[in-house]
Amino acid sequence: MRKQTFYQKTRLNNGSTLGVIKIPGAFPVTISAYIKAGFRHDPSNRPGLAHFTEHMLFNGTKNYPSSALLSQSINQHGGWHDAFTWIEYQRHMIHLPKLQLKKGIEILFETLVNPIINNEGLEQEKGVVKEEILKRRENPETAIWDFAWNPLFFKGTCLSHPCTGIEKDVKNISTRDVGNFISDHFLADSTVFIVAGDVDFESSVKLFDEYSTIYNRKSFLHSQNEVSNSGERVKVNFIDSDQTAIMFGVKTIPYAHQDRHVLDFITDCLGGYFGARLPQRLRDEGGLIYNWNMWQDNLDETGYLFFSASASKENQYKITSLVMEEFEKLSNKKLSDSDMKLAKGHITGSLISNMETVTDFARWYGFQESMRGKSISPNEQENMYKKISSQEVFEVASKYFQKNNFYIAAIGPTDAEKLGKSLEEK
Repeated sequence: MRKQTFYQKTRLNNGSTLGVIKIPGAFPVTISAYIKAGFRHDPSNRPGLAHFTEHMLFNGTKNYPSSALLSQSINQHGGWHDAFTWIEYQRHMIHLPKLQLKKGIEILFETLVNPIINNEGLEQEKGVVKEEILKRRENPETAIWDFAWNPLFFKGTCLSHPCTGIEKDVKNISTRDVGNFISDHFLADSTVFIVAGDVDFESSVKLFDEYSTIYNRKSFLHSQNEVSNSGERVKVNFIDSDQTAIMFGVKTIPYAHQDRHVLDFITDCLGGYFGARLPQRLRDEGGLIYNWNMWQDNLDETGYLFFSASASKENQYKITSLVMEEFEKLSNKKLSDSDMKLAKGHITGSLISNMETVTDFARWYGFQESMRGKSISPNEQENMYKKISSQEVFEVASKYFQKNNFYIAAIGPTDAEKLGKSLEEK
C-alpha cells in the first residue's frame, strides 16, 4: 500500500529553502542539499572545478578531521553519504536512521561550511579524480558524453568539456581554486535543503535554523555561465573498436516550458521500456542492439532528449536509419488508442512504483525545488500524464522532430559524413 506523504516547505532564517517530506512509518531519513554549483559554473580556465570541489568535501572537516573520521561518523549508524555533480547543481546527501536526524543535519552543514582544504588532501584527490576520468574515457556509455555529445551540443560554451575535466585540468586545480568556488557558489540563497522520512515539520525547521546559522553567505546577483547549442549537428570521435556508441539527440526546451511533460511522455513512449517503439524495432525485431538509454534533460535555458545505444560496425548505419524513421513516424501520425493506453500505463505506473524509499521522495522534490523553486507531487504528475492526448503528442512531436533539430554524436569506428546523410534524409 502506498504511503501517504505530506510535503511542506519554508524559508529558513539564513535565506535557504527547506522542504520537509513526512512519510509516516518510515524508519530512515534522507537529508540533502541541492546547490546551484554545477559544472556550468566552472571558471573558463578551470574545467572540472565544480566536480573536484564535490570530491574535496569528503576529505574531512573541522570536527571530523580526516576522510575516515567523517565517513565513520555516518557509517557507525549504518548510514551513507553521497554526492553528485551535474550541469545545474550539486547534490549532497546523507542517509541515516531517523533517530540520527540531528546528527545528519550537523554533519551535512559541517561538510558544506568547514571542509578541510589542504595540499595533502588536494593531491590525494587529484589521483582519485584522475582514475575516474580514465574510467569514464574507457567506457563508451560515459565517453560519448564527454568527448562527443557535450562538445557537439554545447560547442563553444563551458559545457563542451567533460564534467570532470581532463587530466591536465585537474592537475592545475589549487586549494585556492576550491576555496574560491565554495565562497562564490555555496550560497544560502542558492541552496535547497530537503529532509524526507517520518519527521515533524516544525522540529525539522528548528534544527535546520539552528545549524544553518553558519551557512549564511549570500549574493546580490547569483551569476552563471550562459549556454546554448551549436549549429553543428554531427560529431564523431573515431576510435578503432568493434562497436560504435551512438547518441541521437533532439533540441527541446528549458525546464520551465509547458511542453516538458508531453516531451517526457514522448521520450518514454519511444524508448522508456522494452515494449517501447525503438527497443522493439532495434532489439526484439532487429537483433541490432543489446541495451539502450533514452531520457530528456532540461536546463534553465535549453534542453534535449536523446536515444543512445552501441552497435557493431556493420549495423551502426542501419540503426541510424531506423531510429530516424521512428522519430519521423511520431511526428507524422497520431498514436493509436492502444499505443496511448500502453504508454500512459507505463509512464504512470513506473512513476508511482519507483517512489519506494525516502531517498526517492527527497530526489523528487529536491530536484524540482532546485530547478524552479516550486514542485508538484508524484500524484499530481501522474494525473498530468493521464490527461495527455494523442493530439498533444502529435503536435509536440511535429514541433520538435524537425530536420534541422536533430543531432548525432558517436564514438567508435564510424564516418561523420555517412551519419550526417541520415539527418539530411530525415
